[in-house]
Amino acid sequence: GATLDGSRSHKADVIAYLLGQVESLENVVMVGDTKFDVLGAKEHGIPTIGVAWGYGNVEEMQEAGAAAIANTPQELLELLEK
Repeated sequence: GATLDGSRSHKADVIAYLLGQVESLENVVMVGDTKFDVLGAKEHGIPTIGVAWGYGNVEEMQEAGAAAIANTPQELLELLEK
């Protein structure tokens, strides 16, 4: 998440930081519950699977470009296995 000192205050900043921690981006996917997760990942070319049980709005995540929406944890697992 964001840092208290403000150095990472936007989703795109947080995602950029996390991407710097992995060796390969081959199988990277964002799992998020708001349109801000989708938009932040999109800035880095990462697909997002939205989850319907979080804080955000499913329609907003779809409009922002979510690759898929999982309605249950089981659906999320199935989407991640694809």
